[in-house]
Amino acid sequence: LPNEVLNMIVSECHPTDLKNLRSASKLMYQIATEPFASTFFSCRRFLFTYQSMKALIDITAHPVFGRHLECLTFG
Repeated sequence: LPNEVLNMIVSECHPTDLKNLRSASKLMYQIATEPFASTFFSCRRFLFTYQSMKALIDITAHPVFGRHLECLTFG
């Protein structure tokens, strides 16, 4: 299928299906990563622990996930 059609299909998927699509193939990983990031990384909650702060740093450094991070909550 053309990428445009795959993008349309991915845009209609349930959020939990996006996780599965990303592991189906390299092509589906590429197509589903942006919708996955906007669904799961737009608003995140972090604790004041080493592991949580490291996760925040890792997410913000990621080329796709970092740019979708819009809302941070601490506590």
